[in-house]
This record gives sequence, structure tokens and C-alpha cells, in this order.
Amino acid sequence: MHGAGPGLDPAVRRRVATEAAEFPVFPAALSNMLMLSPAEVLPILERRAARLADRRAELERRTADAEIGLPRITLIENEYLLAVLGAEERWLQGVMSDLRDGSLTWSAEMLAAFQEASEPTSDE
Repeated sequence: MHGAGPGLDPAVRRRVATEAAEFPVFPAALSNMLMLSPAEVLPILERRAARLADRRAELERRTADAEIGLPRITLIENEYLLAVLGAEERWLQGVMSDLRDGSLTWSAEMLAAFQEASEPTSDE
């Protein structure tokens, strides 16, 4: 185990200090949601939310089961993951609520009309 201080691997310092696209696959998938109907998307997001809740519960259990008196730094990655999971769960709940009440909706016709309205006219 490495101690704190200047001997820390430069690559570790860089990874901790630099923001990176930690989860690039999910945002890319979200950008393709419009290829499905809202009715198709809702159960997919519900399954994801259920899996996230299971992951969070398991991580909370493992964190709670950690040895009492363990220094916080030894579980800091769990703390981070719990915060990220919680944020995604809250976001998913909001999107699913919007899908259910119809405030988030789309259709092929709606998207085509938007695209048509956005295209420059021959007068421009």
C-alpha cells in the first residue's frame, strides 16, 4: 500500500484530477431514444432504474458491512459511486414521470415536422 505524499504515481494523480467521460455509452444510447416510441422507452428506463436501485442497495449493504472504524478514505470510491447512482436514479425518475404524464413525448411525424421547419427555404 502506498502512503500519501509526493511518491504517488503520476498516472493516479492525473486520473483523479482529470474529468473524463466515465459513462459514455449511456448518453450515446439516450441520443438514439428518439428512434423508439415513448411507450417503448419507458419500460426500458424502468428496467435500468430497477437495476440501479439494486446496485445501490448492494453497495450500501457492503459499505455498511465494512469494518467499524475503517478510515473513510478506504471507502471513498463507494461514497462516490453511491452519489453517482443516486443522481442517475433521480434523473431517471424525473424522465419516467415526464414520459408517463406526456410532458416528454415525440413521434416520427413530430420530428419530421421539426426537421422540415428547420431546413432553409429556397428564398434564403
